[in-house]
Amino acid sequence: MKILTYSLLIFISCITISCNNDSFEELDPNTEADIPPNVITTPCGEFDIKEGSEIVLDCVWDLNNQTIDVPANVIFKFAKGDIINGTLNFDKEGKIAGELLNASLKIEGDVQLEKPTFNFFASRWGIIEGSVPQKTAEENRLAIQHTIDLVKSLTISFDRTLFNINKLDAFFHGPDKWAYGMKLPSNFNLTMTNNTHLRAFPSPSEYSTILIMISNSENVTVKGGFLHGERDEHTGPFNISGNLMVVKTGINVLIEDMYFGYAGSDGLDIESYRNAYDPEYVPTRKVVVRKCVFDSNRRNNMAITDGVDITVDQCTFKNAGIDTPNSKGTAPRYSIDIEPDVQDYNRPLQLVKTVKILNCTETGSIGGALVVAAGDDILVSENTFEKRTAVNTAFNVKIKDNKSLGGVIAGIDGVTGVRNIEVSGNTIVNSTPGIRATNQAVQILNNTIKNCGVAIQLYNIKNSTVSGNTITSTGIDGDGINGLITVDNVMIENNTIDVDDRPFLFTGVNSGDETFTFKGNNFKSARFGIIQGTKGVRFIGNTFDNGIRLDNSINIEIKEANSFNLSGFPIEINGKDTNDILIANNTINTKEEREKAILGRGEADSSNKNITIIGNTFNFSMIDIENHNGILITDNIVNSWDNNYSFIRYRGQNATFINNKDVNNVLVNVSDIQGNNNSIQ
Repeated sequence: MKILTYSLLIFISCITISCNNDSFEELDPNTEADIPPNVITTPCGEFDIKEGSEIVLDCVWDLNNQTIDVPANVIFKFAKGDIINGTLNFDKEGKIAGELLNASLKIEGDVQLEKPTFNFFASRWGIIEGSVPQKTAEENRLAIQHTIDLVKSLTISFDRTLFNINKLDAFFHGPDKWAYGMKLPSNFNLTMTNNTHLRAFPSPSEYSTILIMISNSENVTVKGGFLHGERDEHTGPFNISGNLMVVKTGINVLIEDMYFGYAGSDGLDIESYRNAYDPEYVPTRKVVVRKCVFDSNRRNNMAITDGVDITVDQCTFKNAGIDTPNSKGTAPRYSIDIEPDVQDYNRPLQLVKTVKILNCTETGSIGGALVVAAGDDILVSENTFEKRTAVNTAFNVKIKDNKSLGGVIAGIDGVTGVRNIEVSGNTIVNSTPGIRATNQAVQILNNTIKNCGVAIQLYNIKNSTVSGNTITSTGIDGDGINGLITVDNVMIENNTIDVDDRPFLFTGVNSGDETFTFKGNNFKSARFGIIQGTKGVRFIGNTFDNGIRLDNSINIEIKEANSFNLSGFPIEINGKDTNDILIANNTINTKEEREKAILGRGEADSSNKNITIIGNTFNFSMIDIENHNGILITDNIVNSWDNNYSFIRYRGQNATFINNKDVNNVLVNVSDIQGNNNSIQ
């Protein structure tokens, strides 16, 4: 076949670029121009196209709107030339260089690209960059999707299609809520650079266009580039939809080195195509989001609402949900929102399982850094978060070994069933509370908590452990561990608490048979601890440098080798309703002789109380109790006591004092006893 071209393409070029472009590594990443490698303007002369021939395009072949039938096994090679204005119809097993594709050339028949790599240039595909009217933004969307579909169809025989974009700064707009700038097929790599800016056109409707969609596709990689939302330029009604990128049943997806900013809704949304109860449901799975930046998206920076095996690694999250000059943020305003719509766990609408949030940083979010509203098997580790991390109804969540967190909410009140939440090995600073634990099966282990208004708050919690934590705080507003409502079967052990306020404060906790235990803790505090209106507390083997006040509390045991080094404030037993108090086998020291180690103040009309003080060792110190009737003080040992003074001062009735001795086994003076029916033995 002899072909002769008849027209001359006038193409003005200012820079010549090598035609050997397997990737953008050979392009200057700082170039401001969109310059394709097709730099030759000379029209082609006459040449034969025979079966099995190789045609080298070092000229411009203008097809003059004709369809050219190409014999079998013909290869069109690129040598800086071009083919324009017509159709090539390949008979069989044809090949063509990707550099020759453009909007004016139609490709038909049995043909593929020479290699899987394609470099996109906006000027060859009718993309208009910069500020454009809505119609042009809609045409831009159609043009880039046409190019992606064409290149994919011509690389179907390769394992992957490699689609590269360098210089591009353009707006895209679609006609409806789920319109997208581009939809990526399976086995597809989209690589962009710092010169690539995809922008959502300012929408006149209640939505803005999704810039990149991955739907029912697998083996997809998206790297580099900037995705810009239109929240400040939005011209339509209140924006109810406007994610920049959506993964919707994507399998084996990598999203890397991208920027997501100023979306009308979320920066990135990861979900699945059908409801989880649907027999044809296929979840999104094996998604990695790595080294991306999320900034000032209106709702959340990222949302994960359905999927399995999702990793978010080394990402930067900033200013989620903030108000911007022309757009107010909207709830929940978290940097990462893991929130499947479950409703019924027996027939869930959405499921999220096995998510890892690793090595990320967050600053400036309005709602918080991370919320795990629901889901199963979630790991949050090695992150630096300025704002709080919250876990609601999720199962099997581990928040561990994070470098810095701005507070943790572990569990939500009113939810039944064991959730298994672990908060361990974290550093938590400047938050009130540092950790708030609710529900059941919460493990708070080996955290370092600094300068928090309340380091750990236990709220309506049971079957949990608080162990090995180091709590420090300076200033008058820094409590150690506080409790509210119910704390049942909770072990608080081996913690070090060094605060300028109270080491613990439990107010109105427990109303039935619930109990909790402090064991082996080291309490150092500027103020005394308070147990107020509370039932069922055990103190075992703790060290105190300040006292405890028991106010109107019931069933309290301070026993088994607690050590008190009191400096000005004793163990106080106060209130008319205080009852069932056991203080046994402890060591109680005061700095000065005859200081009050145990001080009791009840009501004048108090009934008998089951208060027992037994087997303790007192150094220099004494007991002073009024108006708690019916108490028992027995078998205590007093070191270095001057028997000119009474070891016990008591004002009340029906009390018994038995066998209180000094270290020489001599009964100590207990003469300062006033009231009726008291017994001294």
